[in-house]
Amino acid sequence: MPLNKPDAAINKICGWQSGNNIDKVKKAGLELEDAQTISTPSVKQYPLTIECRVLYAQDQDLSKIPEDIREKMYPQDVDGTYPMANRDFHSMYVGEIVDAYIIR
Repeated sequence: MPLNKPDAAINKICGWQSGNNIDKVKKAGLELEDAQTISTPSVKQYPLTIECRVLYAQDQDLSKIPEDIREKMYPQDVDGTYPMANRDFHSMYVGEIVDAYIIR
């Protein structure tokens, strides 16, 4: 049985658009599957599934990022709706893999 393969349209929607503005599952036509261990669903089009439990999360400390990097990598004068605008700072997560499998 061949594995499902996501297409470029799914990658573009999920990689370039914010889930704050659209329903990515609906727009990309994703098929969700119940996860085996955690409550967050798996995505059938991406059959390699790694389920993780969050152990730690922390927002970036803006004062620790050098100003030249902040200006170059997080430009505030770019429209935030532009794909890959990267205006927003990120959170770091440390997780523990609790399950891994391929959806068939």
